[in-house]
Order: sequence, then C-alpha cells, then structure tokens
Amino acid sequence: DAKAIKDAINGLKGQPTNLDKLNQAISDGTSAQAGSKYANSSADSKRALDQAINAGQTAKTQSGLTQKEADDDASAIETAIKGLSGKETDKTALTDAINKGKAAQKSASYYNDGNDADKSALDIALSQAGEDLKNNALTQAAADADASAIEKAINGLSGKETDKTALTDAINK
Repeated sequence: DAKAIKDAINGLKGQPTNLDKLNQAISDGTSAQAGSKYANSSADSKRALDQAINAGQTAKTQSGLTQKEADDDASAIETAIKGLSGKETDKTALTDAINKGKAAQKSASYYNDGNDADKSALDIALSQAGEDLKNNALTQAAADADASAIEKAINGLSGKETDKTALTDAINK
C-alpha cells in the first residue's frame, strides 16, 4: 500500500500553484488603498477592495490552493480596484491657495497687522495645507477645507498699506 501511494504521488503531473499574479494583485490593491481615489470612494467600494485583498492574502497561506483559485482571487482584487467609486483628489485649488497665502505673508496686510492671531491663523493654515499636500491619500474634502482655511486667513488679515508720505517728503528735502 505504501508503495502504491508513493507511486501515485510520483505520478502526479500537476505544477505548483504560481502566485505571481495574486501577489501582484495584492500589491496593486495595497497601493490603491494608500491613494486618494480610495480615500474619496464610498464605504462599499472600499470594503469590496479590503475584502478582496484579505481573501487573497488568506488564500496564499492555504495548502492545496489551485491555480484557478489563485487567479480568481487576483481577478477579484483587480475588479475591486477598478470598482473604486472615488476620483483622484484635485489639488489645484489647494496649490493656488498656498501660493496666495505665501504671497499674503509678504504683503503689507500681513506685516502691518497688529493682531498676531491673524498672522498665526495664516501661518498655521499654510503649514497644515503643506503637510496635507504631501499626503497621497488626501481626500477632496480635506483639500477643499485647507484651501478654504487659507482664503479665510488671508481675508482675516487687517494690516493696511504703509503710509510712505513722510518718508518720501524726508527723502525729497
């Protein structure tokens, strides 16, 4: 009996399951989870991707995983990535607001504002926006909120243009 079992095992012609496609799909799915399209997606489409990745990771650990099962899990992950309902975050308004804020920091409205809280509000809004801009998973709502905070801080500056009349008169004398 032992010899018959050994001969039967040696007679198997199947190949080991190739996990390359599944590993790549899991990697692609994990990358998608770190992006703004995922961050802007509905809870349902996020959950579909999360579950597909988890199923693929679990399948990899199972002995006896067939090639068809591995390929099906990879396809499920790819389908879930394509099914993400969100769009990439448009950071144009945020970038524009940051540029306006930096320009405002160099203006008379900023320098001649006697209220340090006004200046601090702009500085903080710019700092937060700069950090958020580096975040690949920045949601559209957060980008829009940062841009709005900068605009509000700029509008809150109360410094007036410097009156240079006395200086001009002194120079001309």
